[in-house]
Amino acid sequence: MIFKIQKPIISTKGQPYLIYNEDRSIMTDSLEVGQNPDIDKLFDKGEYKIYAKGYISKNGKDLVINRKVTGQDW
Repeated sequence: MIFKIQKPIISTKGQPYLIYNEDRSIMTDSLEVGQNPDIDKLFDKGEYKIYAKGYISKNGKDLVINRKVTGQDW
């Protein structure tokens, strides 16, 4: 599944990422910038929006992001 991950324009610790899939059936803003270094590293300098391949874990609670993908048309 592809997710759009947006970080706030003013990204300081404690500010949430907005993460959702194309139809927005999965959406969260509970992950803060700086809370997950693996996601933080996906953003190039000056980037505020990326797309990434990932999935929801078997427990249905955890979002797992695998890798960054090219931009999408949504």
